[in-house]
Amino acid sequence: MRDCIDIHNHVVPESFPPYAGKGVNVPWPSMAPAHACHRHVMISGKVYRTVSDGCWSVPRRIEGMGAMGVARQALSPMPELFSYWLPLEDAAVLVRYLNEQIAAMIALAPERF
Repeated sequence: MRDCIDIHNHVVPESFPPYAGKGVNVPWPSMAPAHACHRHVMISGKVYRTVSDGCWSVPRRIEGMGAMGVARQALSPMPELFSYWLPLEDAAVLVRYLNEQIAAMIALAPERF
């Protein structure tokens, strides 16, 4: 393995909590099944992007890192998930959830992330 550090990669959680805010027609993200080992990222009920399980599965991510010669990754959410358009309270809930998901991934392989 090379000593390469990947600073441009994206995390998408396997699922999102249901929207619990007070807004109406809020573009809250969700996941829907796609083909094998993939899910659709849904925003406002529409497919935004289809992602592989390497976005949320630590073993799959590490497998891919090995294939690319990557020693470590700096994990970051997919940019669309920053959801700058959400009301502040809703955005705080989503960002907290994303941070918790990333922290859980790091806890499973702290030497890689």
